[in-house]
Amino acid sequence: MLSLSKRSDALLEAHPLANVGTLADGIAHVLGGETLVARVGNYYTSEVATSFAERILGHRELDRYAKAPDIGKIGSAFYDTVGDPIAESRYWDEAHHWIAEIRSAFAPQLSPIDRIRLDLDETWPGGASLLRDRAGRAAFVGLARVFYGKGADPHVDRLEWDAPAGRFDPNVKAQLAINVYLQVPPVGGELAIWGSKPDEETYEAIRIPGSYGVRREALSVPDVIVQPNIGDVLIFDANNIHSVADSIGGPRVTAALFVVRFEASERLFYYQ
Repeated sequence: MLSLSKRSDALLEAHPLANVGTLADGIAHVLGGETLVARVGNYYTSEVATSFAERILGHRELDRYAKAPDIGKIGSAFYDTVGDPIAESRYWDEAHHWIAEIRSAFAPQLSPIDRIRLDLDETWPGGASLLRDRAGRAAFVGLARVFYGKGADPHVDRLEWDAPAGRFDPNVKAQLAINVYLQVPPVGGELAIWGSKPDEETYEAIRIPGSYGVRREALSVPDVIVQPNIGDVLIFDANNIHSVADSIGGPRVTAALFVVRFEASERLFYYQ
């Protein structure tokens, strides 16, 4: 078993899971190292969440990740552009189309991602806005995801690893994942998190060949495993290794986005 980067003293003392009242509180808890996962319970009632999940499952544009074909999605993921300039060009060209497509899927109600965007811009002290590259192009945000059976291998999400050099400010201070749970399976679908952040060399050493993920046998036991409820929002540090358990008896449906904070600013930026 390979040794991953050491946890900070603050993380060693962190509570694995914190139940919070607002998104801003949850982000503050995770950024401050007070918890590995923050949960905003009942962000949506189960009735509303279920109706949203039905719209996603029946959507004409429901597709699969290019680099993770077991996972369904509506929208464009920046990760699918890694190493492919044509795919990246298409990502930027189609970003507004996909934002509008997701928005229209939930009309006349506010989409889960639009609600989160408004909540954070109104309540986070530094405000929040859409991520743009150095050329001023706006990123996509608002991915809908469907785990049909197979979950997600242990992995990290890091903008600075995925983006070509010079595309964004390289000084990323933190990258958080925010997931809204619209449908959960009867069994499985748990989120597992390891409270360690491997550097790129270590990550490549334990990567599954041809995959985004790493070998589970190279890891210790997770530091926290969370079973989300319908309507919950979970917030966690996407630079920590994390995985999703297989779904049994039905799909797991979420709306998801990343929130990035750069060294020079208190402002948050969203993308997918």
